Amino acid sequence: MGVDAITPTANQTHPKRYLELDGLRGIAIGMVLIYHYFTTILVAQPPQTILSYARAATGFFWGGVDLFFVLSGFLVATVFLNDLENKSPLRAFYLRRTARILPLYWVVLFVAMILTMLPGGLGALTHGNYPAWIYLLFLQNFELSSTGSFGGIWLAPTWSLAIEEQFYLVLPIIMLARSARWVVVIAIVAIVVSCISRYHHDFPSNYSLPYCRTDGLAMGVLVAHLWAAPKGREWLCRNRTMLHAALYLTGACAAYAVAVNRNAGGVANHLALAVFFSIALISALSQAARYLSSLLRFRSLVWLGRRSYPIYLFHFGILGIGFELNDRGIYIEDRAGVLIALIALVATLALSEVAHRWIEKPAISLGRKLAAQVSKPDHGLAAHA
Repeated sequence: MGVDAITPTANQTHPKRYLELDGLRGIAIGMVLIYHYFTTILVAQPPQTILSYARAATGFFWGGVDLFFVLSGFLVATVFLNDLENKSPLRAFYLRRTARILPLYWVVLFVAMILTMLPGGLGALTHGNYPAWIYLLFLQNFELSSTGSFGGIWLAPTWSLAIEEQFYLVLPIIMLARSARWVVVIAIVAIVVSCISRYHHDFPSNYSLPYCRTDGLAMGVLVAHLWAAPKGREWLCRNRTMLHAALYLTGACAAYAVAVNRNAGGVANHLALAVFFSIALISALSQAARYLSSLLRFRSLVWLGRRSYPIYLFHFGILGIGFELNDRGIYIEDRAGVLIALIALVATLALSEVAHRWIEKPAISLGRKLAAQVSKPDHGLAAHA
């Protein structure tokens, strides 16, 4: 494939790598769960204790969202590269995206509406909610930047979903140009603009505005273009040793960056994590590190990854329900708090399994059928997107 042509091959990824992509998603949602179910709700611990060290070590696990962004950029760009072969690429892409995102999201919004009708208690989980039209139009991240509030507990995590939806509106239009060089240049510019924007904004704007968070998404797009090009893929597979070394180097840089600044919204820490996650993604695709591939194919990680969307949507609200039913604030200060958090975790995983089987999978299947009616069937990685 020429550098200016975005015409992917029909079989860009070997089937065995599907598990590894799910494994990366499993790591991402695992980081989010640990951050919200342990790091942020554990009360301050005496210094030089196991819990204090554990809390400090997981203080950057907000980076799970950064990993989601890298994976979203890669998978969505890859799927759209495949859709470019079709006669109606935009229609096929948005039909698939709509079926993938909206049904489960609407369920969550419906539950939020029910909760608002409840007096006190569980109704408190929606206190501070943004206006309904904010959620319907996926503008939560702008409202977060404007008000400094994540809104009601039940819908608090949806700010990052809004960023991804805004990304889905822009990326396909850019990629319709069918110029790899043009898309790569825009992605690099987006990374630079993102870093500069975070530097000039305070929290939470530097954490929630789309132009402050596009570096991870743009890096995923760059990986997608590199992997889609036969020469690029061949070069990566031929230089696995170098990729292995890059994985360690970028991992060390990311560890240093988050050690210096564990606060979300920083310039260097988000950038370093995005680079490391991108190299990890490339390493997984090219089999550069066998131990990494083995880890990512671990059944528990794959299971979490395939249910990461419902887990992400439900986890914080269910945690809030657990503590609200026990008339407690959302923090762990004793064994009862630990027990509530564990029960909430089990409930989240169980509910996510139900939602995955009865809502998410049927909706994804419907999306593929509708997309197939306007174009030929999609290839491989569309199953992940």
